[in-house]
Amino acid sequence: MIKAVTFDVWNTLLRLDVMRERMAEGIAEVVGRDPIEMKLVVEELVRDIKAKRQRLEVTDPLRASWELLSKRLECRINDIMNGVARGLLRVLEDPEPLLFRDTLNVIRSLRDEIEKLAVIGNVLLWPGSYTRAILEKLGIAEYMDLVIFADEAGVMKPERSLFLKVLKDLGVEPLEAIHVGDGIIEDLGGALSSGMKAAIIRPEAPRVQVIKSLGIAIIPDIGGLPEAIYLLNK
Repeated sequence: MIKAVTFDVWNTLLRLDVMRERMAEGIAEVVGRDPIEMKLVVEELVRDIKAKRQRLEVTDPLRASWELLSKRLECRINDIMNGVARGLLRVLEDPEPLLFRDTLNVIRSLRDEIEKLAVIGNVLLWPGSYTRAILEKLGIAEYMDLVIFADEAGVMKPERSLFLKVLKDLGVEPLEAIHVGDGIIEDLGGALSSGMKAAIIRPEAPRVQVIKSLGIAIIPDIGGLPEAIYLLNK
């Protein structure tokens, strides 16, 4: 029986494309560049840093992303940090566009049925504290028993130690928990290596699909999570 659900944030609970766009606008404002051009630069940067992170070439992706972006834009790291902070302010002024349609309804329904809920997030261009502020602003954080990010924990998904620490803090065993996210390596791989069940978000999936023997669910979006949990519990 599933007693705990842990969530990735971006492209799981919240829309990453909107967040990156606001960050690009903030950076563009500080360094005096075109926002559309900056959006393309940020997207390229994210791809590069993610690839380096998966190859274990960076241990601090947050600092690495600031350094690389400052080199590409020929500006100071402080300019990048200030731009990212301005991006956060833009988001907090109007955070609603970040929400997927079913996010709040799903979390509220699970809060009534599941003993523990938590967020486990990696970081890239902005620190985990920024994402926490957004989750608080949107009223998501109040439903969570624990919210933790890689820069705070000192370890990133898919490291099993991060998942196991969260489960220990929640007081549940791995087999009693499911992690939901969109990353094949970070979320699916990390959860399964920790002994948890996993729900992987694949927007192209036509419906909820469950491989019960492996403890895996494939869902089109967060709205399919309650059905996935029901099928895995059967």
